[in-house]
Amino acid sequence: MELILLLVRLFLFGVFVVAGVGKLLDLEGSEKAVKGFGVPDSVAKPVSIFLPVVEIVIGVLLLFVGTLWIGAVFAFLLLFVFIVGMNVQMAQG
Repeated sequence: MELILLLVRLFLFGVFVVAGVGKLLDLEGSEKAVKGFGVPDSVAKPVSIFLPVVEIVIGVLLLFVGTLWIGAVFAFLLLFVFIVGMNVQMAQG
């Protein structure tokens, strides 16, 4: 069971860190995606930098047993915000 949990943590670490690093390497594309998500232009640039940093921090928190719960809570909150945002965008057409 411990091996499965370790593999899940490693997988989630990889997902969050790769997503964050990918966004940091393409800040222009990241800003465009943030704007397309409905974030106002005035805050799109800071959000496009802040979001990948948060994703990387969440990935690192999920990697270690001592910080796993904190990382899980933040990952849940981040994914919840994404889901709500997607639903709002779909409702607006």
